[in-house]
Amino acid sequence: MIDEHRIHWAEPLNRLATLLYRRGRLDESRALCQLVLAVKPWHFGALSGMVLVCAGMGDKAGARLWADRRLPPMQPIGNNSRRREWVNRLAMEASRELGRAEEMVLESFGERDDHPMRYGGGGAARGEADRFDRGRSGGIDSGEEGAWQ
Repeated sequence: MIDEHRIHWAEPLNRLATLLYRRGRLDESRALCQLVLAVKPWHFGALSGMVLVCAGMGDKAGARLWADRRLPPMQPIGNNSRRREWVNRLAMEASRELGRAEEMVLESFGERDDHPMRYGGGGAARGEADRFDRGRSGGIDSGEEGAWQ
C-alpha cells in the first residue's frame, strides 16, 4: 500500500496502525502513526494512537507528550483558550506546509498553479471559484450564469 500510494494517503495507514495496535504489534503501529503524523500533524486518530501505543509500551512520558499534542476537549464553560491555541498552531503549521509544497511546485515546474478553479488563487481566480460554487448550489440545470457544467 505504501509503495503504491506513498505515505500521503493517511487514512488507510492510520487504520492499519490501529489494527496493528489491537494485535499487540506496538512497534509497527507506532511507526505507522509517525508516518501519518509526518504528513498530517493534526491527524486526530494518529495522535490518539500514539498515546495508546506509548501507554501500551509503558512509556508514560511519551504518552503524556502525545496526549498534550491532541486537540484539547471542548469545555462547557470558559473560553477554551487551549483549544483555540491548538487550532491556531496547527493552522499555521498547515499553512507553512502548503507554502513549502508550493515552493516545490515552483522549483519543479517553474510556475505557480493559478488555475481558476483553485481556491487561494488571485482575485480573478477567486471570482471564478465563487461562480463555480454558486452554479453548483443552484443545481446543474439552474441556468444561472456560471452553473456547473
